[in-house]
Amino acid sequence: MTSTYPPLEERRSSRLSLPAIAPSYPSKRRSSVSQSPQHFLRLVENPERAQLQTSILSYNRSDQVQVDLIGAIHIGEKQYYHSLNERFKEYDILLYEQLKDNRELGDQPSDDIQAVTSFQKWMKDQMSLELQINQIDYSAGNFLHADLDLKTLTELQGDRGEAPLSLMLKGCLPEPTEKDPPTIEALVKGCTGKNKQTKVKLMLARHLQDIERIVSNIEGLKGTTILGERNKHVIKTLEEILKSGKRKVGIFYGAAHMMDLAKRLAEQLNFRLRRTEWRTAWDMDKKGIELN
Repeated sequence: MTSTYPPLEERRSSRLSLPAIAPSYPSKRRSSVSQSPQHFLRLVENPERAQLQTSILSYNRSDQVQVDLIGAIHIGEKQYYHSLNERFKEYDILLYEQLKDNRELGDQPSDDIQAVTSFQKWMKDQMSLELQINQIDYSAGNFLHADLDLKTLTELQGDRGEAPLSLMLKGCLPEPTEKDPPTIEALVKGCTGKNKQTKVKLMLARHLQDIERIVSNIEGLKGTTILGERNKHVIKTLEEILKSGKRKVGIFYGAAHMMDLAKRLAEQLNFRLRRTEWRTAWDMDKKGIELN
């Protein structure tokens, strides 16, 4: 069916940026991009609709091996995750992120991990969306866990004085010109009245699009365990998979990881970016919505 909406246009802003908390309907848009893609999550808008979208970056190299970077947002619409489940069937191997807690060894999630999980559940309810962990079929036969276990992550973070929740908050630091920026909870509670859920989604989407600055704030000059060390692990796993003869591999990781993973694919493994696709995670009807 032909859409009657005006064309959607990508929107970039310098507003306060919030961490990716989720991380679609398949967008048929494909674009030729440079070897240094700038955006892995974007907001496209027209006067009547807005869509928060994540990217799928397709890479190959001279031996015709294909590796796709599939950006995730950990809270999204059910159809978004359904479309990803269908896409994942195309890969010989799908490498995925998940901080497993090795319960057989007696490990338990840290207070920070539990706090982040509780926050995601709260945000999911505020926006009437779904959690990635509940919608993606992690039992698929081609799925391969490619992440640090919780014990290793905690030990590495302890050596650096890091914690997942504190890093998330660091990623929320305001632009230098802003004073006393509101908390995420305050911003959400400030959305009241009719169409509250859509207001919350639109407000957060306008901030989440600035994920490159979020990552820059989090990583700093020395890098971090929560992003950099986990990316090293997935690239090491990818190298082992490619040696086994697999020809088409997907890497399903949070959108915040994509900038560094793209760089590692190009510089360490000689892959070149061939195309970018976009998937809609949040589709919002803006009619009658007013935000300050």
